Amino acid sequence: MHELMKKAQCILFVTHDIGAIQNFCNRVIWLKDGQIFQQGAPSEICRNYQSFMAFEDAGSTTETAVEPRFADEKEITYINTNSLSCYGEKGAVIEKVFFCDVNDHDKTSTFEGNERCALILQISSKMHIQYPIYGFTMKDTYGNQITGMNTFVYESPISHFEENTTIRVRIEFDLPNLKNGTYTISPAVAEGTMENHIQHHWVHDAVVFNVNSKNVVNQIGWYFVLDEVKTTIEPV
Repeated sequence: MHELMKKAQCILFVTHDIGAIQNFCNRVIWLKDGQIFQQGAPSEICRNYQSFMAFEDAGSTTETAVEPRFADEKEITYINTNSLSCYGEKGAVIEKVFFCDVNDHDKTSTFEGNERCALILQISSKMHIQYPIYGFTMKDTYGNQITGMNTFVYESPISHFEENTTIRVRIEFDLPNLKNGTYTISPAVAEGTMENHIQHHWVHDAVVFNVNSKNVVNQIGWYFVLDEVKTTIEPV
């Protein structure tokens, strides 16, 4: 493909493959309902497209709790999202983010895989949101979406979000047994349904963490490590 690009003056490449767009394209046009929705640099348009489409993805089993007040717990240091790249209408804004092992709040940046983790979002509303959706996507260093979740897909019992209030959303899930490397989490708050939703606030790569396992299979290069494998050999 790169050799063809060197010879051609212009190539029109039509695809939904984000990785291919980032690898091969120097300009992107995003079509929505047959019209030009956005256009520009691949990095920017791909981030916005992933933000818009993120709530169509599903991930591992999760538990979600939404609380209007902060429960008494060990003091944690949040990541402030003010300076991070974001996208959305901002009817609600993710102000702070925290990611940790649920059994060890000091374990926030390096994991081995299979830990029970919590993603905690502090969100403030600027308007009444009748049908809020909370979720995230997880990506590798190449921008490939590894997994994710949202409360609509998992049918979590979520009530409406009152105007001018601040809540904490706590999402617990089992971290996949991933290959060693660096990963990011992009949290989001939206409104509506899967077919028709408004993206209020999507924060790109708000959390950065590493998987560093001493297990040899985590070092081979496979994205996911199979936890249980049984092999049998029989004469024929």
